Amino acid sequence: GVVGASNMEWCDRVAKARSDLDPALAITYPCKGMKPAVSAVVCMLTGSVDPSRANIILFTAREYIDGAMALGATLMEHLDHAHTHQLLLLREGFELAPDDLIRLKSVGWTIGAAPEFKLLNKYTPSYERYKTTYTKVTAIGLEEYKCVLLMDADTLVVGDISNLMTCNKFTKPHHRVAGTLDLDKGKWWGMNTGSILWRTSAKEMNRVLQLSQDDT
Repeated sequence: GVVGASNMEWCDRVAKARSDLDPALAITYPCKGMKPAVSAVVCMLTGSVDPSRANIILFTAREYIDGAMALGATLMEHLDHAHTHQLLLLREGFELAPDDLIRLKSVGWTIGAAPEFKLLNKYTPSYERYKTTYTKVTAIGLEEYKCVLLMDADTLVVGDISNLMTCNKFTKPHHRVAGTLDLDKGKWWGMNTGSILWRTSAKEMNRVLQLSQDDT
């Protein structure tokens, strides 16, 4: 009926927008019943899984979950939820306790899953904490949105970002990403990817995947 059609409207949008995306790159979340949006704030929990402990995450998991709680609370205060979704994506193997799920949903998060983004060994960071961090680039493939703001779980929003999330910062066709400058040892050396705004594109995401698998 009419109600059912409306209930699936966003799911249909997701399927159409990602029709050309490599299935291995697909981010999933419960789209049924979600209202249409222009953009999304995305936080990913990508902590490494200790194979000897099944699906139990390394000791840093609690800090990341608490960080996502704090980030969610600040987003509820500084985000226009009529136009922007709030997605918390867990990497494969990262599981949450029922109580944590309830707490995270209470501060606005829609909980979903992010695929593993594998690199050739020679490109994989040796530091354990960073081995799975490249999962975050899969946010580029969320083409159902015009743009997504990827925020780490150790970040907070301290002012209104509704205008930023209209995606109007991308004024030229070649503009693909915007980030914050990083102050390191007194100099602004580069970008801090703890908060980064992506223009979404399934085509670009496929290209990034191909580049990551090219050993030349």
